[in-house]
Amino acid sequence: MKKKDYSLCVCFVIFVMCFFGFVSINKVYASEVTPDEISEVNESNESLEQTTPTSENTSTSVDYESHVQDKGWQEEKKDGEVSGTTGESKRIEAVNIQLENQEYQGNINYQAHVQDIGWQTTVWGGQVAGTTGQSKRLEAIRIWLTGDIANYYSIQYRAHIQDIGWQDWACDGIIAGTTGLSKRLEALQIRLVRINNQADPEIHYTSHVQDYGWQSNKTDGQISGTTGQSKRVEAFRVGLNNSKYSGDVIYQAHVQDIGWQNWVKNGQDAGTTGLGKSLQAICIALTGNIANDYSIYYRVHSRDFGWLDWASDGNVAGTTGLGKAIEAIQIHLMKKIDLKALETNSEVSSICDRKGYKNGVAVTGWKNINGDSYYFGNDGVLVVNQSIKKDDKQGYVNNLGKFVLSNNGIFMHGIDISEWNYDIDLTPYKDNFVIIRLGWYNTLDKKALRNIQLCEQLGIPYGVYLYSYATSIEESRMEANFVLNQLSHCSNLRVGVWYDMEDADNYKANRGSLVGSLMTNMCNTFCSILQNAGYYTGVYSSSSWFNYYLTNLNTNIPKWVAHWDNNDGQLHSNLSNMAVLHQYTSIPLDQNVMYVPLETDRKSVV
Repeated sequence: MKKKDYSLCVCFVIFVMCFFGFVSINKVYASEVTPDEISEVNESNESLEQTTPTSENTSTSVDYESHVQDKGWQEEKKDGEVSGTTGESKRIEAVNIQLENQEYQGNINYQAHVQDIGWQTTVWGGQVAGTTGQSKRLEAIRIWLTGDIANYYSIQYRAHIQDIGWQDWACDGIIAGTTGLSKRLEALQIRLVRINNQADPEIHYTSHVQDYGWQSNKTDGQISGTTGQSKRVEAFRVGLNNSKYSGDVIYQAHVQDIGWQNWVKNGQDAGTTGLGKSLQAICIALTGNIANDYSIYYRVHSRDFGWLDWASDGNVAGTTGLGKAIEAIQIHLMKKIDLKALETNSEVSSICDRKGYKNGVAVTGWKNINGDSYYFGNDGVLVVNQSIKKDDKQGYVNNLGKFVLSNNGIFMHGIDISEWNYDIDLTPYKDNFVIIRLGWYNTLDKKALRNIQLCEQLGIPYGVYLYSYATSIEESRMEANFVLNQLSHCSNLRVGVWYDMEDADNYKANRGSLVGSLMTNMCNTFCSILQNAGYYTGVYSSSSWFNYYLTNLNTNIPKWVAHWDNNDGQLHSNLSNMAVLHQYTSIPLDQNVMYVPLETDRKSVV
């Protein structure tokens, strides 16, 4: 390892934070307390910052070295090169990281999670994180920038993990690696990415979930955590990307048996890990210039209550005094809406997940948003996935709420196929959609890969379905994981993933599992796993099953209904009030209509 001289200018900055009281104790919160007077946040893990002279004609790079089992310190790597080993089952034991040719003042901080030790203290600028001579594996790492350079660069990194391989890229303080699984970190890649200071800011966040540990990073509005699995969220982190604004995202957690913790910011941990304690409520806010133009909205899925109302800008989301664990979190960054623009029904700058606001007051009726039409009900809820008229013209609003004119209430025709259709010629269906049987239980359909490849070659929008033979919640989880493993074959999945819940061969009936509550819970479990992985996921079944057995599906699960009337090959009914897809005949093969338009820039039906 190269020796480096360090010139440190040490200063301690004490941040003062204004606390506000939480008076109500046994209460479910929608939005109550705002931290208007919060000026600065205590930074519990902030390291000392090194001031580095600026360089005029150079570009900043990141250099890093790994100490590898049986090999010692490897040669220095830089800007995305692989440090460590793959395919040799060798652990990384320590790392050092530093910036070269800095254009801006600041430093690079990093923290290692080490076997038998846990998280070490934060180090910076070329110092060693981890251990040498102790044969202890590095298990996880987090890296972030401080000072002016953080306004111009994002630090991105990913880890190659034992039995897992390369993980997704993490950034700016988010964990790469694993904790609690005893898996060695075998290789690292680290790169600097210049921030587009003209880009809109983005929010990213992650949750530490019971039995699962830290999940992958989520962005604006995606679900972090789980639903339908009774798994508590134990900690969370929030950060900002690509911000042309100064300022921070700050947040605090109300933790089981602890109460409200101190505020933290920009990727730091809120909550606990390794203690088995649930988050019960959270607050999130913005500070600095970004707070002038943006609000932050968030909601939690609370045990026994489900999704609670949206809170914003420091108000409380969740419960206190009720012992209800948070199981999932959603966060939106929303540009503040111009009140005058709303009053004149001109362009609205943005919407926040199914709700429109003008300074906290619900928006109602038709609104023009960036050139598209959206309809908000009397309660301010954005109408989605429904047939609707506008100016006496029939159309539909999709899952994003966007209005699209329809042709007699139908957006697109399609078919569903399996190996029983043999080598079907899909050319005549180029202007339709196709839903392909992926398989059943844990067995791949013999024609699945062939049909997927053909749809991709012909540019046909397609989805997949799995015929379920599950007779327990555990087996539905297994089926979901089987599907996830197979979706690597799908590069352009636009019509979603569907769970085929029926009993054509009496398999479920013969095993005593033809019980509505059980089958409903199996559907909820399967769909939650796939939805948490980012896939549009719904349930296929007959209209009678939806009306008799599957009456308590989660509200976010779309339906594909089989209803054939007299099965003469003709469409006789409109079930758009019940489902997004309708299988109306099996003649000459299974024919379907789609009531909800496709969004070509997404991987799923919307």
